[in-house]
Amino acid sequence: CTLSFFHKPRYSSGSAHGDNLNIGPLFQVLFDNGVEIALSGHDHNYERFAPQDNASRANPNGVRQFVVGTGGDNLRSMGASKPNSELSFTNTWGVLKLTLGEGEYSWNFIPVTGQTTTDSGSAQCNTIPIGPNSPTPTISITPSLTPLPTLSPIPTTTPTATNTPVPTTAPTNIPTPTQTPIPTSTPTSTPTPSPSPTLTPTPTPPIETVAITVITKLQGITKKPIGTNKQSALVIVQSEDKSIRTSETIELIAQEGGLFKGTVQLQKMNLLFKYRFAIKVQNHLQVIVCDSKPVLNAGNSVFSCDKPSLSFVKGENIIDMEGITIRAGDISPQNGVSDSYDATFIRNNLGSTNTEELKKGDLNLDGIIDSQDFVLVMQALDQRLDQNIE
Repeated sequence: CTLSFFHKPRYSSGSAHGDNLNIGPLFQVLFDNGVEIALSGHDHNYERFAPQDNASRANPNGVRQFVVGTGGDNLRSMGASKPNSELSFTNTWGVLKLTLGEGEYSWNFIPVTGQTTTDSGSAQCNTIPIGPNSPTPTISITPSLTPLPTLSPIPTTTPTATNTPVPTTAPTNIPTPTQTPIPTSTPTSTPTPSPSPTLTPTPTPPIETVAITVITKLQGITKKPIGTNKQSALVIVQSEDKSIRTSETIELIAQEGGLFKGTVQLQKMNLLFKYRFAIKVQNHLQVIVCDSKPVLNAGNSVFSCDKPSLSFVKGENIIDMEGITIRAGDISPQNGVSDSYDATFIRNNLGSTNTEELKKGDLNLDGIIDSQDFVLVMQALDQRLDQNIE
């Protein structure tokens, strides 16, 4: 059996990244040459697919994609399950053990100590490549000889000689030629050439690197924290037609008034497109915005948007999110949900000032896990789930 491995997966149901069409040509080569396994990371979760081709069609002689992003960083939520996804989970760290044999291969996900979710199985190796490099069958052709027709000889014709009389020459009076006047040439008008049509070139889409400065308002933080003044976050940007999707980490720095601000650069952005923008801040639920200055509508407790109208220009862009509040409550390891795990952790550590526990439970960054943090995680139940870009 044959294993291939590369960072970004061709197929993934992870909410942070998902499928990667740029890997398509590589995946096609693997499929054409009978490779059994594609091992990737990138999305921080675990997922196993059934063997398939490069067009998301199940095929018993296809390539089985494994996504194993469970090596230690924050785990992330899953989006909508993609075709041929057999199993996925987002609550367990661990490693995948793969065994390649002569006729079959097997897999076994080994969780870290204290966690129990696992996955194991085996499958047969692909017998032969099924694409352009498949063996070409040998075709044996026995020629059949057709006899040529016999040619009849062409008869030879013997010409009969004829005596031609020689004429008698008689003197002839040759008249003096009369000179004919040369006619005057009439000038011919030259046609005026028609101008050639001007070809209008097809404009090239403006693909540029853009810088985005993000200003955020985090739930429960009303002033600049005294201790911790940084928050890490993941941003995801997707075009309206879904042809462009990119993600980058961003470091948010505390500002006066309890705001956080950071800048991220995104490459190969089409400036003619409209976009959605998602941000997942440490210990917070993910939120999606569709314009550069979102505002919570009166009467709503949770912000949401439908039609993307966010556009970018070359150079600096600003997304000012002061008008909405990013809900706290999805603490590390983040799974995209504010649930009983988050509330229980804070309740069991009330009064703690331990550094490691503060990283997870001190939601308002005041240096202690207290009842205010518990109230924040309970208020997050209004939203409860990450807002995911499909």
